[in-house]
Amino acid sequence: MTTEDIERLSLEELQRMAEDLQTPVPEALPDRLQAMASAASLAEKGAEALADKPGATALRQRPARWLWGAVPAVALAAVAVFLFVRKPQRPKDTFTDPTLAYIEMSRAFAMFQEAVQHANQPIENNQITNGL
Repeated sequence: MTTEDIERLSLEELQRMAEDLQTPVPEALPDRLQAMASAASLAEKGAEALADKPGATALRQRPARWLWGAVPAVALAAVAVFLFVRKPQRPKDTFTDPTLAYIEMSRAFAMFQEAVQHANQPIENNQITNGL
């Protein structure tokens, strides 16, 4: 049956077809549902039993004592990582002689200037031939 055939069916026909189809239920499903219901029932009974004990509300309202020691320890570790691990890296000086550094810088700028002029040459030639 194609999608077009299904779209042509009336609501009553669709309901009749749905009732005719039998979806198989997994064999273990009832046992699993029973186990889940039993676990939920036991958890509920356990919570009620804890609530009936004296001092249960105080236990729920007071956080664990070790938490107050863990919070500063975590904060201290975060600060240590931030301060000691993330040191700003200063660039290393590759030349100890300033004159040699100036000469190398001049040579690098000259190479850059030649590359830019070489790249601009076709543009200048095109502008001259087009009369711009």
